[in-house]
Amino acid sequence: MKHLNLILASGLAVAAAAFTSCERHADVAGSWTGMPDRSLAVSGAIDVTSTISLDFAQQPASKAKDSGLLTISAAIDANQPVTGGTFENAAYEVSVAASASMTGTWAFIDDDDIAITLDPSSFTVKVDPDGVTFAEDLVSGMQDPQLDSLSTATAARWQSVIAPAIKTEFLKYNKLDDIKIKNGIMTFEIADRDYTFRRNNVQQ
Repeated sequence: MKHLNLILASGLAVAAAAFTSCERHADVAGSWTGMPDRSLAVSGAIDVTSTISLDFAQQPASKAKDSGLLTISAAIDANQPVTGGTFENAAYEVSVAASASMTGTWAFIDDDDIAITLDPSSFTVKVDPDGVTFAEDLVSGMQDPQLDSLSTATAARWQSVIAPAIKTEFLKYNKLDDIKIKNGIMTFEIADRDYTFRRNNVQQ
């Protein structure tokens, strides 16, 4: 009987410890947006700003608070001056807006660390031709079909150079260390670099 009581007591202690551990986990569920970053290395661009968002979804079946599905996305703005070779050797500047995303899973592996596994096959990137703009001196007097053709070709080229850069950036998010959340602000480290994200749609 004493042996049985000891087993039951041990089981309760383990369950209590597991419950307490779960309660210590930061509440990451929901959507978070990081600070605009200018470090993305896109070939040919002189000025690139990327803003990454993280969407932590909990597993609906188990209602577990320590794991789930993740979507990482980015909004990217890039600029490049172009000199000659296209329209009577005119100098102009092109600006593009792009979006990218990748999905995967997340799980706490410690009280304040999260492991992330992303699926590279889910990666998508898009540069909308409607989001491509040119300097005024280039577009003045240009016929619409000519401008549309240039916008489409430019969007395709930028998509091909943005894709590898932002995909590499996404894959850095494989482990979030030392997660802290306070007043709708989440901070963590990736490879000893500090990151700050703000929870979206915080109720005041």
